[in-house]
Amino acid sequence: MELITQFELLAGFAALVAALVNILKIFGVVKDGQAPAWSAILSLIGFTVFAVLKLFAPQINIPNLDATLKDVADVLLYFLGIALTVGLPGLFHKLYVSGNVPLISKSYSKDSVG
Repeated sequence: MELITQFELLAGFAALVAALVNILKIFGVVKDGQAPAWSAILSLIGFTVFAVLKLFAPQINIPNLDATLKDVADVLLYFLGIALTVGLPGLFHKLYVSGNVPLISKSYSKDSVG
């Protein structure tokens, strides 16, 4: 029971699971409604690794490892944000051009004779 309580305190690992699930959702690996199952599977894998480390490698500093996992999650989310910032404008442009959607005002370029 003590292992479960200690595992629940690993905020860095929880952040990493959330980041991984979000990245997998962006790339279409995780479909709508599947995020809880993916989170549960990743958490079960993490708990197994945590228990093995606690039992067979007690010299490993789990709080430091958790802080590193939090940093990894932060970096992954930063890169995801950058990728979305770079990629989304082009996608929106294609969407608006294909739908002939005037964003702010009317375009007269199609009305002109040429």
